[in-house]
Amino acid sequence: MPARFGPEKSVLRVVAKSGIAGNDLDALYKDLRKLGVAVQTWDFGLGDLESTGNLETIIPHDFNGRRYPISRIMIDSVEGTDKISKTKKFLRTQELQEPLILSST
Repeated sequence: MPARFGPEKSVLRVVAKSGIAGNDLDALYKDLRKLGVAVQTWDFGLGDLESTGNLETIIPHDFNGRRYPISRIMIDSVEGTDKISKTKKFLRTQELQEPLILSST
């Protein structure tokens, strides 16, 4: 960008959630990208956890001598997508409780 003492560099950061922006992100590649301007995207490895498929909770309860005072997480057992595997890993790393895995087939 032209400035009083010569060209100045600036950074324009755009954050868009998948599924909301749709193809509007194409503008970053088509309209803003010119000589000396770059577009960079990041993949943090989590994919899209906005929609987790068959993920539910059941009310707080006791079962087989174990207490679940803040409800219990239930998730589908089908490992059809990488997203489901990442969701299960995310839930397990919370270390509060093991998710209850059910088959929906």
